[in-house]
Amino acid sequence: MIPSYFVVLEALPLTVNGKVDRNALPAPEKNLEGEYTPPRDPVEEKLAKIWAEVLGIPAAVGIDDDFFQSGGHSLKAAILAAKIHKALGVNIP
Repeated sequence: MIPSYFVVLEALPLTVNGKVDRNALPAPEKNLEGEYTPPRDPVEEKLAKIWAEVLGIPAAVGIDDDFFQSGGHSLKAAILAAKIHKALGVNIP
């Protein structure tokens, strides 16, 4: 497995026992590598909202964004397909 994001830190936050304090680690920010293209119609807006919800990202999702580069994987893709089917009535194999 390859991490979706890398965050450079000066030092890892540690607990009093000297272990990495995972709760104190900063959340990765979405890295927009290309130009943001907003949704063009209500259907694309619904899809972008569902996509952001499944990926758990607060940033806006553009129509040219890549699902897997944004942190998605096969299980999240299955969840995405189910949510799209429920919201729009479209079956995605």
